[in-house]
Amino acid sequence: MKHRFTTLLFLVILFACKSPEQSNEPHYLSNRAPLIPTAYLELPLGSIQPEGWLKDQLQLMANGMTGHLDEIYPEVVGDRNGWLGGDGDGWERGPYWIDGLLPLAYILEDEKLKEKARR
Repeated sequence: MKHRFTTLLFLVILFACKSPEQSNEPHYLSNRAPLIPTAYLELPLGSIQPEGWLKDQLQLMANGMTGHLDEIYPEVVGDRNGWLGGDGDGWERGPYWIDGLLPLAYILEDEKLKEKARR
């Protein structure tokens, strides 16, 4: 147990320290020489928020079937759903719905949608 903790601590310290070749911003990783620098950088989650047309479209999704599919089509996440331990629907409809609902809930910071996705 002590050996695992020491190894974990060493790895945390190792990855926390940045080398001189790295950028000044630790959140933006890029290729180092001799590799070609990356053209695009991955931004930290939550660093960009939707506005304008995109936010309107996301709100339409939240107000439409994506945000209310559980009410319209209870087989997706109902009590008998096979993905939730029931003996009913075992198709991938539920996981596909959650795959759209979860990011939508967090992007819009909508507590009602987050609660639906938690189940």
